[in-house]
Amino acid sequence: MIVNRLLYGVFAASCVLAACSGTATSSCGSAPPGAPVSLSLVYPIAGAANVPVTLGEVIFAGSPGGATLYVRSPVAPVALGSPTPASSPFPTPFATPSNMTGDVPYFQVSVPTLATTTTYSVSYVYSEFNGIPPACYGPVTVKLGSFTTQ
Repeated sequence: MIVNRLLYGVFAASCVLAACSGTATSSCGSAPPGAPVSLSLVYPIAGAANVPVTLGEVIFAGSPGGATLYVRSPVAPVALGSPTPASSPFPTPFATPSNMTGDVPYFQVSVPTLATTTTYSVSYVYSEFNGIPPACYGPVTVKLGSFTTQ
């Protein structure tokens, strides 16, 4: 009887440890190959002040892939256009992404006229494999910076 309880206790403990080990279960499989989405804010430069309220577009380096872009004021998100290849030449000043090498694609999203003397934050969200069933993917938010209008 004592041996049965001891064996049951060991079995129960091993089940708990297996469930809480933090590893992906077989229902998710292993992480798919590929790098996560990586974007940089090019224009306006992160931290910029006195940005015109009629700037017209926000320019990014990288490929939008499955990312959802956000430009937000303290009050509400800004309606953004669909990503399109960035027009050349870029407005100045613009940032050169230091975390990217090689032939970097640039794209832009249109923005409406913005509110005066307002700080806008720029971020994106993408889905990344996390190994947690049933979805096996979860959202990742990346903050790129902010800018303040005139």
